[in-house]
Amino acid sequence: MTLVLAMLSGAALSVYYLWHMWMPSGDSLCGLSETINCRASSQSMFARVGPVPVALLGAAFYLGGLVLVRRAKSGDVEVGQLRLLHVLFGFSVLYSLFLAVVSAAVLQTLCPVCTLMYVANGVGLFATWKLVGEPPWASLARQVGAPLQVLRQGGVWFALFFAALCFLGIAAERRIAGPADLVIEPREPDAAPIPYAELTAAHVPAVGPVDAPLLVVEFSDFQCPYCARLTASLHAMRDIFGDQMRLEFRNLPLEMHEMARPAALAALCASQEGKFWELHDLLFEKQHELTTDVILALGTEVGLNETALQTCMNSEETRLMLEADRNAAEAFGVQGTPTFFINGVRYAGGYPAAPMERLFRSILAQQSAP
Repeated sequence: MTLVLAMLSGAALSVYYLWHMWMPSGDSLCGLSETINCRASSQSMFARVGPVPVALLGAAFYLGGLVLVRRAKSGDVEVGQLRLLHVLFGFSVLYSLFLAVVSAAVLQTLCPVCTLMYVANGVGLFATWKLVGEPPWASLARQVGAPLQVLRQGGVWFALFFAALCFLGIAAERRIAGPADLVIEPREPDAAPIPYAELTAAHVPAVGPVDAPLLVVEFSDFQCPYCARLTASLHAMRDIFGDQMRLEFRNLPLEMHEMARPAALAALCASQEGKFWELHDLLFEKQHELTTDVILALGTEVGLNETALQTCMNSEETRLMLEADRNAAEAFGVQGTPTFFINGVRYAGGYPAAPMERLFRSILAQQSAP
């Protein structure tokens, strides 16, 4: 029972982590702080083995392991199947240790979901150790010495099941998040860049130095799922590029999203109190739950007075700020969300972090070229 629970838990955590990679919306349950979150790991080079996400390999492993421990007609689990699973858990624990060191030394963050998967691997290793009665290296020696027996005891079925799940997972990723080699192209490649002074305004919330080589102005809607994905990617870009990037946020609530306008008004009010980015993150995290009461509650969560926030949201001054964002979007040819400008060049789409990073590095390389 312990072994089955470990594999079910590992599979559930892997699927959650995959969804976090493919359809990020803030940091969800995993975003506790800047140093305790899933974002840094899920958007790093260590999240993949070649084109395959590590979490997808984990999901295929845990589900394939459940196949290996299927019970025979007699009700007994075949020792050969458990021995193979014991070896696989041994390798998974070694890889978990490697990723834990990378998180601490390179990424300098703690991923709660990853840590729970490491625990599932450890529990699986000790559960199989107890069942087969030997350490993983002894089981490995047996497997190496009898490869045909390994295949007969479930090795072929496990390999086929594992490969099929990985193939389906990669296909799903390409459909949901786009291909791994996706190249982001400008909407109007031949158009002259719009000067930064025209894209910005005094009321626009921003983070990063005004002289940064990457000036990003984003038009977004707090209830747009593709905007949530882009937001997570831009968070990752801020982690990677630091002061090389300045990010500015302009509101473009779409009429199809009932609570997008009040969310935008609340965000503009939070900006006046220096709380914009805190509320921004919570609004995207809760975008499927937004009501007027939820928006006010999120405002108080970041330190705003509820009565003052309501008054600000209903004020003419805040309405004019939102109208200025709408007018700017129309003037710059923004037709949907998310749309963003990098150094005055217009792009559109909720892109994952990997192609965004390639785009940013390409722009920086062009700037430094003689």
